[in-house]
Amino acid sequence: MVFLDSIILGGLVIGFFYILVSISDYFRKVEKERQYKIDDCYDRGVEYFKDIGSWPKLTQPPNEGKNAERVALERCRRTHTAF
Repeated sequence: MVFLDSIILGGLVIGFFYILVSISDYFRKVEKERQYKIDDCYDRGVEYFKDIGSWPKLTQPPNEGKNAERVALERCRRTHTAF
């Protein structure tokens, strides 16, 4: 009986560990996708600011005088569709 209890407990521990690893992998994948979207948005933002002649400092309000790279990154962290 003790042996059977040990097997069941061992199976539960292994199952719990598998669930934790799966959840961790899922969140790692989600974060990687999020970072990819931010990086992609950032690249579009940099191109946009260069195209409109606001590089490296922005020339129009509300961000006049601010670093264009920093503004692009801030906007893309808020929403990856900013640019």
